[in-house]
Amino acid sequence: MARITEWSAKRAGKKDGRTGYPPPDFNGHDGKYSDFEKRVAEAAAGDINNAVEEWRRKEGETLKELRTMVPELKTSFQRFENTLKTHRQQFGKDVAPEPPRRYGKTAILILFLLFIFEGGVNIFTFRFLREPGLTTVITRLQLRLSPGKIRIRCH
Repeated sequence: MARITEWSAKRAGKKDGRTGYPPPDFNGHDGKYSDFEKRVAEAAAGDINNAVEEWRRKEGETLKELRTMVPELKTSFQRFENTLKTHRQQFGKDVAPEPPRRYGKTAILILFLLFIFEGGVNIFTFRFLREPGLTTVITRLQLRLSPGKIRIRCH
C-alpha cells in the first residue's frame, strides 16, 4: 500500500482538477471516486483493520490472563476468609490488640546517656559561639518546661 503524503494529495487534487473531477453536479453518493480517493479509502480501511487486529490480539491476551487469574483469586479469597474467621475466633474482632510496649534496659540506658550528654554538648556549642554557659542552661530549661509550641515574634 502506497504511503499518502501531503505532496501526493496536492498532486492528485491538481490531476483531478485538470480532468474535471468531481463534476459540478456531484452529490457524493453516486459512487464516482477518483483513483486518489480510492487509495485514501483503502489506506484508511487498512489502518482500521490493523487497529482492530491489534485490539483483538491484546483482548485475547488479557482474557487469557484473566482466565488464569480468576481461580487463583478465588483460592486467595477463600484463604483470606479462613484466616479472618480464625482471627475473629481468637480475638473476637477484626483488629488485634496492641502489643504492650516494653523498653529494654539498653534503650533506657541510651536515652539516659543522651539526656546527660546533651547538656554538655549544648554548653560546648554555646561557648564556641561565644555565649555564656548560663544562657545554655536557661534556654534548655525553658525548652524543657514550655508547655507547647514556641512562638517567635519578629518585629
